[in-house]
Amino acid sequence: MNKAISFVLSLLLLMGMTSCKSEETPLQPELPIETEEETEIEVLTPTSPLPSLDPVPDDPVDPSGYIIDNTLLQEHSQAIEQIWPASEDRLLVFTSTLSGGYISEQISLYIYDLENHTFTGDHISLGLVGQYPHAIFDDGTVMVLTRNTETYEYENMIFIDPYALTFEKHSLSGIADLRTVHVSPDKRYAALSTQQGVRITDLTMQNIMAVYPGYVPEGGDPDLDYILPIVTDWLPDGSGVVGKVLGWEWVYHPFLLAVDGTVTLLDTYEGKSALPRGDGLLICDSMTQAPEGCCAADGSNYQPLEFDASMLEDGSAYISALRAHADGDLLVVATAMPFDETVSRVDLFRDGDFLRTLSIPQTGTTPITFDSAAFTPDGTTLLLMTGATVDRPCTVHVIPIE
Repeated sequence: MNKAISFVLSLLLLMGMTSCKSEETPLQPELPIETEEETEIEVLTPTSPLPSLDPVPDDPVDPSGYIIDNTLLQEHSQAIEQIWPASEDRLLVFTSTLSGGYISEQISLYIYDLENHTFTGDHISLGLVGQYPHAIFDDGTVMVLTRNTETYEYENMIFIDPYALTFEKHSLSGIADLRTVHVSPDKRYAALSTQQGVRITDLTMQNIMAVYPGYVPEGGDPDLDYILPIVTDWLPDGSGVVGKVLGWEWVYHPFLLAVDGTVTLLDTYEGKSALPRGDGLLICDSMTQAPEGCCAADGSNYQPLEFDASMLEDGSAYISALRAHADGDLLVVATAMPFDETVSRVDLFRDGDFLRTLSIPQTGTTPITFDSAAFTPDGTTLLLMTGATVDRPCTVHVIPIE
C-alpha cells in the first residue's frame, strides 16, 4: 500500500515538473499577415500635416514669377513627386502620402489652376506610377504607366483627361522585360522598348508595324557586346520614333525608326543622344546630357548651341532637367551645381540662342536642384520644380516667358 502511494506521489511530482518546464518556453507568437486592405493608404482623408518647413527660397527664381502655395497638399499630408502642364491653365501635380515619417509608393494626382493660382481640390488615386507624362496627345489627354505593387512590373497604361479626371486604361500585363512605352501624338501607335529591342504596334499591342531588335555583333560576347536600341520619344508628326543605341556602358549613336519599319542610323553623332525639338532634333552629349546643337530630323544641317558645358567637366555639376518645347523654339537646361557654389542655375534658350539665366541660392544643409522643367503648350510659361531636401520640401516655380 505504502509503495503504491509513493508511486502515485512520484508520478504527480514528475508531471508538475514537466508542466513548469513547458511554461518557461512559450510558443513563438504568429506574425500578423499583412493584407492589401491593411496596407492600402487612403489619400482622400487628411492625416497629420507635414512638418512646418519654409517652402520659399531666400531669393525667388524670378521676381515676375511666383511659387505655388502647397498648403492644401500639406493639409492632406502630400509630398510633391512630379509635375506636368497639361494645358495653358492646368498643371498636374503628382504626390505621395507622408505618414509616420514614411513616404508611400502610392501616387495621387492633384490639379492646380494656373489661371487662378490655386488648387482646384480635385484629386484621384493612381497607384504605383512607373512612368510620368512627358507629352500631351492630340485629344488633350496625358499618359502614365502604373506598376504591379508586388512584382513591380508594368501593369497598366492610363490616359487621363485633365479636366474631367476620367481615364482610359490599357493592360500591359504579359509584355516581358518592358522598359518604356511611348505613344504617338494621335494615339494610333505605341513604341515599346524591351530587353529584346524596340517594336511599334497599334494601341492594342497586338499588331506589330515595325521592329528594331537588339543584337550581338558577329564574333561578339553575348553579355558584353549586346547592342540594344531604346526609344527616346516620338517625332511630332507621328511618322516614327527617335532613340539611342546602347552598349554595355555607353551610347553608340541615335537612330530613327519609322512606322513603316525603316531604320535610319545617325551614326555621325557618335556618343550622342537625340531628342525631338520641333521639326528637328536636339543633339546632346550622352554622358553629361549637355545640349550641344540642333539638326534636321534626318541628322543634316547641324547648328551648334551656345551652352557652356565646361562646368560639367569635373563631374561635380550635372544636368538635372532638360526640356524642349514641342514647337522647338524654346529650350530649358537646369544644372545642379556643387554645394560650394552659391547658386544653382537654369539656362533658357530661344531658337538656339541664349535668352537668360535664372538662379536659386544654395542655402540650408543640402544643395537645391531643379529636378523637373516644362513649358505650357503655348510656350508662355515655364514650370520649374526643385528637389526635396532634408530641410526643404519641393517647390514649384511658375515663371512667365517674355
